[in-house]
Amino acid sequence: MIKTFIDFSELYKVLDEAQTKVIWEGIGKLIHKKVLELIDSGKNTDGQTYQGYSASYREWKTKKGEYEGYVNLDLSGQMVASIKYRASTTNFTIYLNNGKAIEKAYRLNNTKNWSFMDWGKELDKILWPALQEALYQVGFFK
Repeated sequence: MIKTFIDFSELYKVLDEAQTKVIWEGIGKLIHKKVLELIDSGKNTDGQTYQGYSASYREWKTKKGEYEGYVNLDLSGQMVASIKYRASTTNFTIYLNNGKAIEKAYRLNNTKNWSFMDWGKELDKILWPALQEALYQVGFFK
């Protein structure tokens, strides 16, 4: 699960709840999109390529016509489709909404180090531009 840990207490003093919800919704949407783009490109949230498939699994995927030359965590589409986000007036959370996908993600993270639900350098790169854009949206900068 990816969840924000940023103290915006000073910002909350000048924005109302509707504005902060818009901010977190915008940031959550952009981070969610980036996580999906990283997975599709075969990279984790630090921008590192996932460890390759075992030779036998790669061969099996190749025979089925499903091997794209890199790991993208998308055999059936179930896990990627279950990655969702939600926002509140104080934060956003990116999460898996499917029990089987949660189990798979836990197993992959612990056995293959295929972490895709952790905060990483690639997400840091877009957080501040996303926040700035969201603040413009609610009229914080005039």
